[in-house]
Amino acid sequence: MAYSILSLFLSSLFALSYAQLKITNPQKFPSPIFNLNSTLQSITWLNEYLNVIYQGSDGSKTRIVLLRQMSEKSPAVMCGFYCIDTCTYYLFSVVVAGGNDLSVVWSANRGHPVPQNTILQLTREEGLVLLNSDGLKIWSTDTSSVAGINISSSGNLIIFNDEGLPVWQSFDHPTDTLLVGQKLKEGQRLTVSSSQSNWSQGQYYATITLALGFAAYTEVDQGPPLMYYQLLPTQNMGSADELVFAEFSQVGLLVKLGTRAQWNYGEYNVIPSSDGVIVFLKLESKGGLKIYQHDIDRGLVELLDMVGEDLGECQYPRSCGEYGVCQEGQCSCPISLDKIQYFRSVQSQLPSLGCSRITPLSCQQSLDQHQLVEIENVTFFTVIDLGAAFANIKDIDQCKQACLQNCSCGAAFFSYQNITDDGYCFLPVKMLSIRESTFPRTDFSYRTYIKVQIPHDKPEVAPQSPPSVKKSNFTAIIAGSSAGAFVILCIMILILSMIRRINNIDHDEECIGQIPGLPMRFSYEELRFATEDFKEKIGGGGVWNCVQGKARRWY
Repeated sequence: MAYSILSLFLSSLFALSYAQLKITNPQKFPSPIFNLNSTLQSITWLNEYLNVIYQGSDGSKTRIVLLRQMSEKSPAVMCGFYCIDTCTYYLFSVVVAGGNDLSVVWSANRGHPVPQNTILQLTREEGLVLLNSDGLKIWSTDTSSVAGINISSSGNLIIFNDEGLPVWQSFDHPTDTLLVGQKLKEGQRLTVSSSQSNWSQGQYYATITLALGFAAYTEVDQGPPLMYYQLLPTQNMGSADELVFAEFSQVGLLVKLGTRAQWNYGEYNVIPSSDGVIVFLKLESKGGLKIYQHDIDRGLVELLDMVGEDLGECQYPRSCGEYGVCQEGQCSCPISLDKIQYFRSVQSQLPSLGCSRITPLSCQQSLDQHQLVEIENVTFFTVIDLGAAFANIKDIDQCKQACLQNCSCGAAFFSYQNITDDGYCFLPVKMLSIRESTFPRTDFSYRTYIKVQIPHDKPEVAPQSPPSVKKSNFTAIIAGSSAGAFVILCIMILILSMIRRINNIDHDEECIGQIPGLPMRFSYEELRFATEDFKEKIGGGGVWNCVQGKARRWY
């Protein structure tokens, strides 16, 4: 295969740093357009030999194939090989650059990143083709009659024919972003990457249908996708066509469903810049639908969070993890009306990871072992999708019973406007985050019941009771110990008093014996010695006895 190696031409160019790219220097920039002709039937770019590199402050890089920059002070739009971190793998992408930031707005191979030695080829017969080093096709536009390729100032990568008409354009194949002038057509999706560093398909997507309008969903491992955002126009525009699409523009997002259409978010304001700006709508890896502005002065700036603006920050499906309750942006575990703790945090230091049941649900025994506990002032994010409600259940009690009789049901959510026997019943198979029940601009009321396992030793009173019993036992122990200590103290005081009294008596006797004129007094031991232990009694009477003894000189 004969290739005309463009990389040899690019190698002759100076490798431009980020600072140099901010300076208008057309002779050193790659061209925004490339043409094939009768003598040049194909062109090849080798990724590893592309020397013109645009680098962002976060370490991301783009090896540039085509570049368009309207002026020194406007953001640049380029297509090329984009990479992050160590640049082990690359995406062939359309990238907006400026203000130290790089924004990927379209990619050809998100599901199949390629190494550095990848080949990009433009041919008349196949259009744009991405090949690995062995020549194996990874991706292609699969177009014919190709005359050239162009990157427009709006970020549209265009392959055109000899008449200059597009035969393929990236605007017709959106990934996760809508640029100004780009449409999302019926049957198409915006699909997220798992994260900024993991380009595999993520859990969120947005689409448009005649029945449901423009809507965003999260995919779950059990059950159908769950809607968390919706734009459903009701205005009749008098249009004769039946086209269904969502188009992003400088004045907002137009949602058109045949004869019905409505502009949304016309109030978002583009920040004034010294020169041109590029504005786009992006579906982010965590489900955010956000409008951004990219300019040379500030780089990437968020202008509007569509989901948060319409439904609040707690509307994101995984904001607080499974069974986690989001209220005013803070995460906690469900608290039932009976105040019994049925849930605990998966990780106490990270409440956003969600909650789990203290007693896991079990369906091996009778379903009578399950009960529903009410959680006040909360609901589920998917209640905005009335089409997801059970059509044959309108009564709140029927809704609760349906959940109790279905083992896979983890909670019952009921919404109503006036009375509880005419509402909408939601029984999600997969539980994600629970949100505060205050929705902007709605007249619905909400009731929430979560299924729990009835414990073997079910407490009859609120959980404050067991601590009260323990407290009573503890009080009794303290009281008994105190009483015992008091008795011991009294005995010690009595003994000390008696000893002191005896000592005082002996002391008094010693003092009396020293008073002149009184008869000599003898102690008990002295008398016992003198009478030889009271050996010989010689008389007595009343309460006294007279005993014979031996005199001794005591003085």
